[in-house]
Amino acid sequence: MLKKYVVSAFVVAALSGPALAQDTAAASPGTDGGSTFAGPRAEIFGGYEQNQSRFRGTAGVPVTGKRNKGSATAGVELGYDFPIGDRFVAGPLASYSINTTSGSSCVGSTTACLRPQMDWSAGARVGAKMGDKALVYAKGGYVDTQIGTRQLIAGSTIGGHDWWSGWRAGVGAEYAVAPHAYVKAEYNYTQTKSDDVTQQGLPGTSYRLKRQAALAGFGVRF
Repeated sequence: MLKKYVVSAFVVAALSGPALAQDTAAASPGTDGGSTFAGPRAEIFGGYEQNQSRFRGTAGVPVTGKRNKGSATAGVELGYDFPIGDRFVAGPLASYSINTTSGSSCVGSTTACLRPQMDWSAGARVGAKMGDKALVYAKGGYVDTQIGTRQLIAGSTIGGHDWWSGWRAGVGAEYAVAPHAYVKAEYNYTQTKSDDVTQQGLPGTSYRLKRQAALAGFGVRF
């Protein structure tokens, strides 16, 4: 279902583009290396992520508590920014990222472990220009996170994965290094919904994942 939302968002962007063509053309990139911060864009990003998992319930023994684990994360993002007046932009975005967390949430003498592996997300952002070269923005949206599972049963390790939904919010800043290229710094907060993990070997237990990420990226505009 998330993929349908992503496709729909970009279809709307594509159909709305011609209606805003005149405005975009009127705000063409300057000769001083600045940017309009408008139109389609694509970027790569990476950084550090802190994962906090919270268990509530019992898995043979009480497991209520928190576990923290740091990891690296990296991904790609696509977006389309529409100009709103002379100073603001807003538009849809979609991203895909991977996570290197290893054994982030092991309970019951490591008999059951869960960890984030990858994300699909779709949402929107709104930004304000700060001069000709800088943009500050806030973003938010829906996230589907693939959670990897590992269980130790009768001396054998069994692995699998599930998709858990959640939400993401973030703030960031872009700086134009050329009329059609930029670098960025961003902070993201992601939270999955609380879910039962009986099938993952933790009967009567709920699990929620909270993640904070500090990212840097490089992007181009078309």
